[in-house]
Amino acid sequence: PDNTIKNGATFELGATYCCDTLKNNQVTAIQHAHEGEWKNHPCYSQFQLESYIGTPVVVNDEIYGTLNFSSPLPHKHPFSPSDLEFVKLMAQWVGLELESIDFENRLSHNNALLASISRAQNHYIAAADERDIFDSVLTDVLNLTDSKLGFIGAIDYQDDGSPCLKTYAPSDVACNEQHAAHCMNFSAIDTVFGNTIQHGEILISNNPADDQHAAALAADHPPLHNYMGIPLFHGKSLVGVIGIANRDEDYDTGLARYLEPLIASCGNLIWAIQNDRSRIMAEQAMQHSRRMLHQVLDLSLIHISEPTRHTSQSRIPECACKRGG
Repeated sequence: PDNTIKNGATFELGATYCCDTLKNNQVTAIQHAHEGEWKNHPCYSQFQLESYIGTPVVVNDEIYGTLNFSSPLPHKHPFSPSDLEFVKLMAQWVGLELESIDFENRLSHNNALLASISRAQNHYIAAADERDIFDSVLTDVLNLTDSKLGFIGAIDYQDDGSPCLKTYAPSDVACNEQHAAHCMNFSAIDTVFGNTIQHGEILISNNPADDQHAAALAADHPPLHNYMGIPLFHGKSLVGVIGIANRDEDYDTGLARYLEPLIASCGNLIWAIQNDRSRIMAEQAMQHSRRMLHQVLDLSLIHISEPTRHTSQSRIPECACKRGG
């Protein structure tokens, strides 16, 4: 009981018999370590394990670890071929169970991803406010990646034509709450998230403290323990960026690949919203032009239809008569 291995315990691989099991990729059996060459093994020196039998566990065609049994006492007799086969069958069963769990987890994650895409599209179809749309998307991205901070921003342009990043859904990474509605000029965002926009590539920084871009963060910015910035495209056009930070595990490109369907939808949503805004502005400008034209024509008609000094009749040109009815 005193030598029981507790859940979560870790050991240096080279100091275990499992190291040899994995290296040989087959069942390893030790009846009495002290009476053979195993007495010089680091595992025996450190743990005094006299007997051991273990075999690799394979999950999805990759070695996952080992299934092994050990004791500080020698085994009463040499391990038989049936013992070795039994351990191999047990390892196969464990591997299949782990594959099943992995499949269920991936299925659950994929369903959550599809649900997020569906929610975003439904919000857009229902003509929801753009901030509500991206707040929902950001919440889903943070949950899907187990991240604590994040933002979604779109590339926009200020009145002087200079490009900026408009944060649709900030969560203290790009800016704090009081500056959430402001655009950030590209020249002022030479940071981990600005770098993604400038280069249009995924940026992963699992140690921002030593990252040259993180040094440009404001003094009152929340600390970043790790960060991943993902560019958003519509076709080949860069339209925005998603930034997520402070995950317990490191960020990697596999996580970005998992998010690809949602990332693509988010880029299309930004483009659609910007296209809708441009269309509305064009329609409003056209309506304004029409109102101005009608006002000019109405003033001209009033002036033309005034009586002359020599007659009480009004002179209305043919074109004005046609316009009037």
